[in-house]
Parts: sequence; C-alpha cells; structure tokens
Amino acid sequence: MADPFSNMSAAGDDFIAVAVEALERRAAEPVMSAAVDRYLEALPKAQIKRVVEIGAGSGPVSRRIAAWAPAADVLATEPAAGFLPHARALAEGIGNLRFETRDGTALGLEDASVDLVVLHTVLSHVPDPAPLLDEAFRVLRNGGWLVIFDGDFSKGSLASFPGDPLAACQVYFQQNFVVDPFICGQLAEIARGAGFETRDFWMSPRVIRDDDGMIIWVQFTTNMMRDRGQIGPELAQGLMDEYARRRDAGTLLGFQAYATLIAQKHAEG
Repeated sequence: MADPFSNMSAAGDDFIAVAVEALERRAAEPVMSAAVDRYLEALPKAQIKRVVEIGAGSGPVSRRIAAWAPAADVLATEPAAGFLPHARALAEGIGNLRFETRDGTALGLEDASVDLVVLHTVLSHVPDPAPLLDEAFRVLRNGGWLVIFDGDFSKGSLASFPGDPLAACQVYFQQNFVVDPFICGQLAEIARGAGFETRDFWMSPRVIRDDDGMIIWVQFTTNMMRDRGQIGPELAQGLMDEYARRRDAGTLLGFQAYATLIAQKHAEG
C-alpha cells in the first residue's frame, strides 16, 4: 500500500484529523521546536522577506516562521485541501501568514521571487523529490535559501528487548507510512542535483520516554493490520495498551533521528 502521507487528500478526513493532532503534538515537543529554532537561527533573517513552506500540513512550522520573521510574507502551501481549515483556524490572527492549496511541484509563483523555501518532513513521503527541489530552485532568487528537515526512519526504534512486539509496529510503519526511510542520507546529493550548494548539515536525536510522541507508529499500524485482517482487534488494542503502559511507567523508549540540510541557490557574479 502507498504511504497515506504521500496523498493525504485520498487518505480521507478522518486520517487528516488524526494527522493534525499528531503533527501539532510533535511540533510542540521541546526537541522538535528547538530543531526549527536552530535552522531558523542559521539563516540571515534580515534578507528574508518572502517565505514558502511546501507541504505545510496543519502549519506548525509556518506559524513559527511567521513569528520569527514578522516582517516577512509567509506562504504555507499544502496539496491536501482537508488540512486547510485546521491550519487556518490554528493560525488565526497571524497577519503575515496565509495558507493555500498548491502542488509543491507547480507553485504558481514567479521565477526568482522567494527568499526561503522550507520542506519540513516532506521528502520522506514523496516518490520523487526531484520535481519539488526543481520548483524550489526556480522560485528562489539567486542567493536564496533552502531548508530541508526530515526524519531518518531507517534508524527509528520502539524496541526495548529482542522480539519486542512494539518493534514490529515500527517496522510496519516504515514499510507502509514512509516512501523512503533512507532519504536523509541522500539529501546532499538531491540538493546538488537541483543546483543547490549545501551550506550546513546536521542530525538531531528525538527520544520519546513518557508521552505520546510516537503513538501513531502503533495506532496507524495496528489499525491497518486489523483492517487488513492480519491481526484481531484484541491484539491491536493490546499493543496500544502496551505503549500506554510503558509511557505511564516512563519505560518507553522511542528513538528517531532527524536531518537538517541548509542549502543556497548560486548567487550571480
């Protein structure tokens, strides 16, 4: 089955509602908000007047960018129209931020008209990143900036012991809800292929011990297994209960690494 995150419009309103909750919860984690702050602080804010986020979802990153650069015009684009009512409600009162349904491979913007393009947890869910990077290159001015932030699902884990049943959920999530779990190792090559020069790259750990930060790895996968007839409802509920038991006891160990790449379009001259 194709990754539902790669075509959220087809996934349906119920899936989008759960995804909004998960995106907002993840964005609120201190380590994740610090990750956004770190890449924003690495950029020359005074030079950035027009920003585009591609694949904004419910908009937590766009809201943070709008607060970071209140004088900038921030356009948050999202191909799945079902996200927009949620995103607009959450961004109410933020005057320099707007949300529009647009295809990230055809933004409908003028050439060289943007100072910063952000792709935050997008590329691991698309079959071919190249058209998105080509479009980012086209709309960016010479000297403009690209930020890619994404999860390395190849190194994710929910296991605490050999044969841990929660590890099966992590593997199933990687197989069914991610297009390319190895995307982080390819970011520099993908950016170079589109014409960008990488200026910085780093990895950040995300550790979940006592909250629901990775519950979707269990929730989405057990629902899918149950709906496919692969497991019964009792086991599906049991795996959810086991996640909750470890969460409440503080013995849960969820791990994921995230990559940040900052690149620049060649400046003329």
